Amino acid sequence: MEITPAETSRKAANLSQPGDLEGNVAHSAGDILLEPIVDVLWSGLKEVKRVSDEGLILEAKARFLDDLVEYTQTCRYLSGLKSVSKEELNDFFGLFLHLCSFPSFPKHEFLKTTHNLYEAYGEELDWASDYFSFVRMLADKEISEDLVTEAFKTMRQIAEGCAWPAEIWKDFFATFRLLFTTKFEESLAIEAFRAMRSLGSESEDASAALQEFEKELVASTLHTVRVMRREASWPISIWRDFFKTLSFLFVSKIMPIFEFLKAGRQLAQAVRGDDFWKEFFQATRHLVQFDLAEQMGTEFVRTVKSYPDEISFDFLSYGQIESKRVLLEELLVILPDLSNKLVVLLGGWYGLFAQLLFQGKPEATGRVLSVDIDERANLIAEKLNNRLVADGWKFKTITSDVHDIYYDESLFFLKRSDGATEEICERPEVYINTSCEHIRNFGAWRDQIPEGTILALQSNNAFQFEGHVNCVENIEQFKKQARLSAIFCERVIKFKGYERFILIGKT
Repeated sequence: MEITPAETSRKAANLSQPGDLEGNVAHSAGDILLEPIVDVLWSGLKEVKRVSDEGLILEAKARFLDDLVEYTQTCRYLSGLKSVSKEELNDFFGLFLHLCSFPSFPKHEFLKTTHNLYEAYGEELDWASDYFSFVRMLADKEISEDLVTEAFKTMRQIAEGCAWPAEIWKDFFATFRLLFTTKFEESLAIEAFRAMRSLGSESEDASAALQEFEKELVASTLHTVRVMRREASWPISIWRDFFKTLSFLFVSKIMPIFEFLKAGRQLAQAVRGDDFWKEFFQATRHLVQFDLAEQMGTEFVRTVKSYPDEISFDFLSYGQIESKRVLLEELLVILPDLSNKLVVLLGGWYGLFAQLLFQGKPEATGRVLSVDIDERANLIAEKLNNRLVADGWKFKTITSDVHDIYYDESLFFLKRSDGATEEICERPEVYINTSCEHIRNFGAWRDQIPEGTILALQSNNAFQFEGHVNCVENIEQFKKQARLSAIFCERVIKFKGYERFILIGKT
């Protein structure tokens, strides 16, 4: 038996709340069962009215009317769709009746989302049962109101921005069902939803190709989340880092995200400590932050996959990138044209400076040789700079102690891929040494540099780090060490806990 519009209006009138409730309910006659809904909502309101807090009572009155009006409007819309069967309407009614038994569940958000999804997909909403099942789970597990609201907001924004096919929505529900069953803390789950929303609902004006890209990306993301959940026993903090990194990548749309996701799935096959994942995700975000993702993102991810146990992510720390970026900025003022010139990095490590150099002025850059005593570091450097290596040796490494270079003769010995050695006799335009703090017998090394050579040097006062055998207290002490006849640039960069010193000049 249905409740009449008049009876519903009478109950509404008892609330002393204005509104076009009667008109809304009057249009909802027919197969839409209102009496049980009104009774459940009304009984909940009567419980609240027993409380003396006037604010709670007023809030409950407003919620009663909002839920009832939204419900009748949604029902009226669904009943007008030819694609919605009577069984599906009954499923919707049954679910909403179930939700009404949870006073804190944001029923208004559910109704708006349901209306929105049907509007967005029309005749193609063949995954309604998956959606209803997911919502029921949210209620039964008594997920917090804030988190449930975040979930509905995410679904609405995605529906407005990118028309996912049914299989991706099914994956979406399956993935987040998995996350909720593992009792993730609320803030993490909210970040997960926000990461998905950041896939960008600008596709209203986007091409079909971009929409297809986003669909594939979502499918890959959801697959990765499930694999990580199964293979990697991450604590909450690492999951938070993962979703934070995804948000960076989704927004940038530059970083090779598929490579990142694939690498994550492969790396999860082996047991890796939490520090590995934390540093990997942070390094990935720094690539985006410093606009390096487009030119070296793919090589970075592939290098991590090839050398997961050897690579040190510190080369992409904020301090490492920022200090080299500032040095390069100053160097290009002094030497604006390095085209067809040779630049030699001493203690080059993974050759990050080369990436920054070619990023800054690729057309005005010749070749970069990176000298490092660590052969493993050079293997990683050539993998990381693979495109530059393949482009006529614009980047190449030399395994050698910096004390053993033939500075007077400007003679360098390079190893080819077939093992053969090739000689290069060319005077460098500049020697760059960003790791002076690591050089033992610094004075002996400096004595080998020919007069009139341009040096770009960096050191620091971070005595606390292992391997820092030649730190200086301040830039004045560094100038005495460097013994430059002319100084073109001197700078001090302050970082947390230490300072880095820059000198550019001529011997």
